[in-house]
Order: sequence, then structure tokens, then C-alpha cells
Amino acid sequence: MLACNQNGMVGKLVHRDNGVDIWRSPHRTNASAGWFGVFNRNEMPWQGRVNLSSIGVPDGSSLHNVWDEAPLMLHDGLLDVSLDPDDVRFVHYSPEI
Repeated sequence: MLACNQNGMVGKLVHRDNGVDIWRSPHRTNASAGWFGVFNRNEMPWQGRVNLSSIGVPDGSSLHNVWDEAPLMLHDGLLDVSLDPDDVRFVHYSPEI
């Protein structure tokens, strides 16, 4: 979280639909790394799939949940996301090692 905050790059809204916003911020010195957040602005839980290429995340990126550093897996090139009301999934992406 601190790395993203001190990155010096302002995040941009890359997707908005039905109360769900996705913001992405590339790493300042490594264009193939960065962070994105999926924000559920609804009063109800939300479940959906995020197409990473459509929000600017490079193909083959390694994904980790920022809060617990757990690796995240793709299913058919999509990230499954389940969020409680007013919740966020904050993800760091980087080149696959």
C-alpha cells in the first residue's frame, strides 16, 4: 500500500459500470508493473469478472492482493472478484517471474 502511495503517479479511472469503479496506477519507473483497485460503491454485495487487458494490465502479469500479499489467479484470462458493499480489492501487478 505504501509503495503505491509513494509512487508519485496519480491513478486513473479505467472502468465504471453499475456502481463499480476500477482505478489503475502504473509504476513510475516500470511500465509493466503497478496497482489497480476494484471499488464496489453499491449498498449490496457485488460479484464479477475483470478483464485485465481491458484496464491496461499487461498480459502475463503476476497478481497479488495488496492487503495480505496472497497471489491471485486468473480464470480464462479474467480475475474473479467478490466484494461486500463499499469494499475494495486492491491488487499489485508485476511481470511474471
